[in-house]
Amino acid sequence: TSESSESSMAKSCLFCENVISSMNFRSLFGDPAIALYPQIQEVLSFVPSKQVWTRRGLSNAVCKPCFNKLNKLAKIDLDLTTRLQQLTSEKEALVKGLRPKNLRLSVTPVKSKKRPLVKTTPTPKKLVKRPLYHTPTKYAPIAPGRANQVPSSTVVHAPTAAVHAPTAADGCFPLTRDKQTQVGAALDPDGTVKVVITYPSGRKTKVVKDSDDAKYLRALADGSSAERLAGILYRNKALRPLLQRQMCNRLSQDCKALCSNSSPSVLRETSTDGLLTFNWITLMQEWKQRSPLLYDTLHAVACNTTKKSSAPEVHYPCIGMAGCALLFHRNPKMCRLQMATGMVLDNGGTTDESIGVLQRMGVTVTPHALHQKRKQMLEKHQELMDKTVGDFVKQKEYKASAERVCTRSSTSSQWLEIGPYHTP
Repeated sequence: TSESSESSMAKSCLFCENVISSMNFRSLFGDPAIALYPQIQEVLSFVPSKQVWTRRGLSNAVCKPCFNKLNKLAKIDLDLTTRLQQLTSEKEALVKGLRPKNLRLSVTPVKSKKRPLVKTTPTPKKLVKRPLYHTPTKYAPIAPGRANQVPSSTVVHAPTAAVHAPTAADGCFPLTRDKQTQVGAALDPDGTVKVVITYPSGRKTKVVKDSDDAKYLRALADGSSAERLAGILYRNKALRPLLQRQMCNRLSQDCKALCSNSSPSVLRETSTDGLLTFNWITLMQEWKQRSPLLYDTLHAVACNTTKKSSAPEVHYPCIGMAGCALLFHRNPKMCRLQMATGMVLDNGGTTDESIGVLQRMGVTVTPHALHQKRKQMLEKHQELMDKTVGDFVKQKEYKASAERVCTRSSTSSQWLEIGPYHTP
């Protein structure tokens, strides 16, 4: 124990050379120090090695202050690298933003003034050209129906200037080729898709090598239906995520317009009359007109779209319930169905805890909202009752006053008939 304590007392720091009087130090060959070897190499100008340390008898202990300085040095290196990457990205973005889009600079090559190198060959070039026995022509070489005929003579003669070209009467048809649009078409393999784009300045030709794009262009050239073209595009693995993202963005825009205050939806009508006159057909008609993508998506989830349903109204409740729950989660003011469901549950004796659980599922509103709505309905009902009673009292008073007027008129008429000198 005394020997170990003496050895621990004798340790000194490698960097500051201070004597370490406690166990609070780091070993130079431990796991925490290995991550700092680049910084240690920068300080010592060489990488630490156990063999070198053992041979030279160097200390492998690092005190806590020096180890913290090494960590700080590593953090500074990391910050410098990160900042340099950020500045490089910012510079590239600025260069790309300042670069003009429509400006095209063409550099005219300068003609060299050097004398061209003349290659002298011992054999001179032959100037005499021998004629070919089979000169290619512009027409199909073999007419249908004459391929099996044996020529009358086996002697091959060289072609002359007067060559008879097969006509349509012989069963051959000329191969019409446009040199401007079909450059190199004879060298292209079968099934090659080439796109020719005509600009005011000229034409641009591009050969499509991607199999999916080529398949779509072939179907487009063959006059395929729009449904088949859409299927080819959606089966493209590169385009499918982009198409799905476009559909999601469009669906989000439709739902945003459906929940807006400028053109309120029927789900915002939470009055007493609105709760009593709720109808699934009206809701589905609104979704078909304002957000057909939402209706088609929910309809595809709820039922099989490949089979035609005779009565689509059967699926309206489940489609509407799912859509209303999603729109209520997006905007709490779209709560016409949830308010009606909550009133039914509250009237049936459902507890507030159960209603709270259903509210988190998007089925109903909160118990507090139901209480406020019930209070408003009671106040409106009281106003309606007071108005009804007031109208009834006014009608009775008007009837009584009318009877009194009639009685007075009949009495005055009797007095006129009896005369002024008669005393009743």
